[in-house]
Amino acid sequence: MKKYRYFAIGFLLLFAIVASFWLPRRNLRETAQVAGIALDWEQEGLMATFELYQADAKETIGAKKSVVIGYGETLEMCIEDALRRQGKHLFVNDASVLILGQEKKERMLEAVLNYYSDFSHDDMDLPVFFAKGKAADFLNGEGAVRSMEIAASAKALNWRQTVKDLMNQKGEKIWLLLKEDGYELEK
Repeated sequence: MKKYRYFAIGFLLLFAIVASFWLPRRNLRETAQVAGIALDWEQEGLMATFELYQADAKETIGAKKSVVIGYGETLEMCIEDALRRQGKHLFVNDASVLILGQEKKERMLEAVLNYYSDFSHDDMDLPVFFAKGKAADFLNGEGAVRSMEIAASAKALNWRQTVKDLMNQKGEKIWLLLKEDGYELEK
């Protein structure tokens, strides 16, 4: 009887190894790492601005960025539109910040909560900020990745509202104000 059990375990391990050769793999050249997401309401739909890490072997992570914009009725549609525009799949799970604009805030919150309701508990720890003005203005432009900078500033001040807090209707709103020399956080 033990002989058959060892044979079955060995067969299952061999089957798992062979089956793993046919599983799809993520190609890093076809994936864009999202650093931050800014949502604004534009002409009866969402406009999502995605700040992406620009991969460059000569520079440290976060030193250079690119921006892609997607449009749609939901956040999923915005991500699909950005894929069509850029040609790379957006990896949004490790984003540093989510910034929401002032226009149609309730509709944007609904889109955010619908998107993140399917995520695991850990993915809902994404910090959320509310822009006084247009959210995309905080991520557009040249230079270093601003999302990481905003997240670090909020962490240093111990100011944090997450997607999970939004779902539970807890936490204080943290506002972002655009300044000539950068930005300012405000409660």
